[in-house]
Amino acid sequence: MTIAIMTPLDGVHGGVRNIVEMANSLQRRGHKVFLVAEKNTTPYKIDVPIVTVVNDEVDIAIATWWPTCNQVINCGAKKKGYLVQHDESIGISGPSEESAKATYSLPWDFCI
Repeated sequence: MTIAIMTPLDGVHGGVRNIVEMANSLQRRGHKVFLVAEKNTTPYKIDVPIVTVVNDEVDIAIATWWPTCNQVINCGAKKKGYLVQHDESIGISGPSEESAKATYSLPWDFCI
């Protein structure tokens, strides 16, 4: 199975580390996995390719942060999901807070 995981690989965060570990683990289990990110500034060991654009031939695309949700919804993946590690609308205000809240009602095939 081909899996694209959209993520901000910026800095040292527990959420980013979880995403990297998940990607590495899925690859060890035989899946073709890649991370989609503009840049990588994490110190974590990443064993999967990092690309800037998702290929529409992927089986599953996973958003991992509210700004990555539209990229997943608009890609040609067969299944689209959202990995929610916490309520991302907490701690922000204004249009960003509303945008973050709106991601929970997008037409996901799965939300974990």
